[in-house]
Amino acid sequence: MTLSNIIIEHDVEIVLRDGTRTYADVYRPDDGERHPVILSRTIYGKTGQPLMGLGVTSDYYDAGPLAYARSGYVFVIQDCRGCFSSEGDWEYFYQEREDGYDSIEWAAKQDWSNGKVGVLGNSALGMTAFQAVASGAPSLVTAWIAVGGADVESWTKRGGVPSELYFLPDFVAGVIAPHKLQRLDIDEAERTELAAKHAKFMSMTQRDLMTLPLFADFELLKDQRLDAGLWNAFTAEPTDPYWKKDEGTPGKDPSLIKVPVKAFTGVFDVFAGSMIRALSNSDLGHELIIGPWGHYGGYQLPYGVRQHQHAPGGKAWQAVALAWFDRWLKGVPEQPAPGSSKVYYFMSGENQWTTTPAWPPAGATRELFLSSEDSTQSGAALTFDRPAGSGSRTYTYDPSDPVQTVGGVTIELTGAGLSLARYDDSMANDGVHDQRRIEGRDDILLYTSPVLEEAVRVAGSPKANVWVSSSAEDTDFLVRLVDVEPDGFAANVSEGIVRCRYRDGRNDSWLTPGEPVELEIEMDPVAHTFLPGHQIRVHVTSSSFPKYSRNLNTRAVPEFGTADDVAVAHQTVLDGGGTPSRISVNVVPVSDPESPYFWPYG
Repeated sequence: MTLSNIIIEHDVEIVLRDGTRTYADVYRPDDGERHPVILSRTIYGKTGQPLMGLGVTSDYYDAGPLAYARSGYVFVIQDCRGCFSSEGDWEYFYQEREDGYDSIEWAAKQDWSNGKVGVLGNSALGMTAFQAVASGAPSLVTAWIAVGGADVESWTKRGGVPSELYFLPDFVAGVIAPHKLQRLDIDEAERTELAAKHAKFMSMTQRDLMTLPLFADFELLKDQRLDAGLWNAFTAEPTDPYWKKDEGTPGKDPSLIKVPVKAFTGVFDVFAGSMIRALSNSDLGHELIIGPWGHYGGYQLPYGVRQHQHAPGGKAWQAVALAWFDRWLKGVPEQPAPGSSKVYYFMSGENQWTTTPAWPPAGATRELFLSSEDSTQSGAALTFDRPAGSGSRTYTYDPSDPVQTVGGVTIELTGAGLSLARYDDSMANDGVHDQRRIEGRDDILLYTSPVLEEAVRVAGSPKANVWVSSSAEDTDFLVRLVDVEPDGFAANVSEGIVRCRYRDGRNDSWLTPGEPVELEIEMDPVAHTFLPGHQIRVHVTSSSFPKYSRNLNTRAVPEFGTADDVAVAHQTVLDGGGTPSRISVNVVPVSDPESPYFWPYG
């Protein structure tokens, strides 16, 4: 097919090393010349299959391929192994390293290729792109990756806690199971039975997530013929051999990346930590954009209640990506030249873009100490000075009544403004939300600073060192950083969680009831200014559901426990003296706004 001097070839065969036949659509200039190739590998369907039936499609599926072809590139969009038109059986992302290598080298050898290949992908396509980059394919020159994980464990097992529980039913039932079901060599009676299980699964409510064992009534998730290994990713303990596969990802081993990569993420994107670790502090010429968005904010969809007019997403990214590919695949410098800056980030609070040569920006570590001195039932102090005395505060955590997730780092689809009927109305969205909704609970301890007289600019990943004890042998502790505005709005900024049994890299680091231990908790990346007149607040609690799976406070693996395994835990947070509970933040100096060339909207 020819369209405006563009040749479009459908279902072009790409044979992988084991003989599996995959298929791609190819968009190329009709000029008889050889051109650089941009390869995108998808699990959602190369023809633009709507994501999970919700009507969300990537820019790369419609005008995107034609725009790249009209700019002098061959654009190849390929169905991954086992997806849609391609043969084989799709397994959760780890196979994409070898398959990515084979696909890159195939593209480099075609008659219409000049041998230079770039890879491109967003979200799940970004995950396939990261794996392709890690493959070391000799013909790969560069990559553009948007909101896509560079590993699996870091976002499915935060602090050892299974995370993103709502994503599991969305992804398996909405993406994987439907086309896997059609491929199964089974009789019609069994196919009908599985289809009925699928229909039941799609009617799941948040209440169903409270059942024990987790997803007890939804066996579809555990049918390995249909889940592509995702159940393992969410339930395998951090010490399980399953995670050996993750060691071969750039999120765990950035040295696997040998080519320059430009990428964007947002501080409330579930993949942010993974992407930043993979791409920061490199001499390869990486460029990283860190915005204020949740996962879907980069698509110019709603995220949280704080939108930023100077940080839209959407189709403008195509212009940024094209400029990057022109630079590395055609030798055309970006105009004007970007100088030495490699990381562009949006500083919320002050709401402006700025730059730094590497992430985190150069700054000074400052500690915020929890202090129970002069505490009341409703709160205690957060101070830049270490408390002179020592003290403690207590709360009770009941897994039968967990704290509701309200905003934050998540891939929850309702955070994209896409309502799923099976979710309760109380389901929280991603990004910034007012934490006063949950701050009145007895199972959240609040520590609040005095009103700030000067701005405190924080960029990087805060770290919490919290001294705790519990009546349980295993439990979870979550720490959240909050900006309290003059009108009382309590904006979530960053958080982290740890499951105590995994705190030493083992699966049996049991607590001795009543005996204090120090927990070190890595928190989400942040770029935020606490303005004068505001206050800094810290939450300490033990749950955020359904963002995180609930700990049952016993030795039972929580995801496989039953109602008989549930116990109430009495939690103590210690401070001052020899147990200085504190949050360490990277405080950066004021910086000049980024020059307008960076943002294609001007």
